[in-house]
Amino acid sequence: MKVCVVGTGYVGLVAGTCLAEMGNDVICVDNNLEKLSQLKNGIIPIYEPGLEELIKANVSEGRLFFTSNLKEAVDLTLQAKGSARICDVASGPARYIIETLESYKDKAVTAELRDIDIRWLLEAKETAESRGINIEYKTANALEDNDFNFEKQPDIMVASGFYDWFDDKEIIKKSMSLIYNALPKNGYFVFSIQAGHVALSLTNKIFKDFNNHQLKMVTWDMDIINSILKEIGFSVILTRSDDKGHYPVLLAKKV
Repeated sequence: MKVCVVGTGYVGLVAGTCLAEMGNDVICVDNNLEKLSQLKNGIIPIYEPGLEELIKANVSEGRLFFTSNLKEAVDLTLQAKGSARICDVASGPARYIIETLESYKDKAVTAELRDIDIRWLLEAKETAESRGINIEYKTANALEDNDFNFEKQPDIMVASGFYDWFDDKEIIKKSMSLIYNALPKNGYFVFSIQAGHVALSLTNKIFKDFNNHQLKMVTWDMDIINSILKEIGFSVILTRSDDKGHYPVLLAKKV
């Protein structure tokens, strides 16, 4: 089975490694490039008995992968204007945003987290405050025009995993159009897409939301995604993925 795990902390890294040890192909997505570099070089950022040996073995055997993208957008924005503001339009627990902000504590980098379900925002707030990170929060619908008003215009918009739950091209197009219109010229859009999955039916039997409703995950043809981006006005400047191309993370620029 192909599995994508967001975050390489105590939960994500341990879960991803155990899944790989069970024989699954696992890609761990994280936006902390320093942490990813350590992992790729066999340096484990947390301690759990036996974890280091399992990570090294599964990386060596080609079942465990690591990738990123948000940090590039932050660095490019800081180089251009000296500050950077991030907005995640459907953040969930936002561990990747929080971990990214941790590496920029001495820089002018701020973030706003948005989600339609306040329970995700409360979980993210608890995590951020425990790490001494200040973030703004807002309950909002990522597909509602009226919810795309910003007191502080973001330089970088994020939609990680959001498109895995929609099989309608027009919904994807609307979301990306709203994000495009919210960004300034030369602003960045970081998002993930699921281009392949060998155990989709099994996955869809497992995933449920807060209200115990079944969630249906979908995959997208990258040619379709790239055509939508081009039509709207985005230019893709960087794509990272696992070696099989199932879980690409894209960095696009408003031109």
